[in-house]
Amino acid sequence: MTDKFIEMILGTDTVPITEKNRVEMLSFSRGDAQTVKSTKTVDGVDGEITYLNTYAPFEITFKLLFLSEDVHDKNLFEDELIEKIHTYDSYYIRHSYHPNKKYAVNEATYSVTEENPGALEFELKFTVFKGYSESLHGSLSSRNFEDENFDFGMNILSGEQPKYTHTSKTFKIYNASSMTVTPIMRHKLDITLTCAGSPKITNNTTGDVFEYIDTLKKTDTLKLSGVYAYKDDTVCGRKTNHGIITLAKGWNEFTISGASDIDIEFDFSFIYR
Repeated sequence: MTDKFIEMILGTDTVPITEKNRVEMLSFSRGDAQTVKSTKTVDGVDGEITYLNTYAPFEITFKLLFLSEDVHDKNLFEDELIEKIHTYDSYYIRHSYHPNKKYAVNEATYSVTEENPGALEFELKFTVFKGYSESLHGSLSSRNFEDENFDFGMNILSGEQPKYTHTSKTFKIYNASSMTVTPIMRHKLDITLTCAGSPKITNNTTGDVFEYIDTLKKTDTLKLSGVYAYKDDTVCGRKTNHGIITLAKGWNEFTISGASDIDIEFDFSFIYR
């Protein structure tokens, strides 16, 4: 057996597909990023009006080899594999070609490509429904090229060590993704703030502004989770300007005004087409 592997991540559980199953991965391939354009044509006007593109699901494909002892062994393996990959809920796939990325999938197909006595070659194909991959470890994990948590090609800095918790009114956040992290696109972004006052969070790089128009005590916790705002776990959108913070690729310069005694944390996954 080789060091190549495929595994499923279901919540906090990891289910191997290759390890301990006499299964060897032969190859991996992925489909192109599928751009979905949004346009509008106007009568009497050249060309078309373009809006924000989105990304459709794509497929990842694995070719594998199972060494069986006999027909009964092969049939048992197939039954167990089919039971394993078909679930009610979506899950993540992780593999050794990009071990620090994960792919959210909601459809799997199994097909035999070649069958001989004692050997079964087959193909697993998964639909990555989000249209992008995510870092296995989020922003609050360690980030440097010597760390096994990240791979080359994931835009991790080798010199400066980014910080994702801050106590000052001005700071910067590094987004190692290949694209903007945008909560309205269902990208994960949790910002947790404790402070005293009426905080206004400004991303000077993107121009995004979030403002809490009531007063917080230091013992209160304000959390921006995706497109929703919570004060101490209670939705508080009516006391905000309904602003949404996004993170551009690379460095983002932030300012917090209207508050003191600040502790702020950014928890998000890096995403890649």
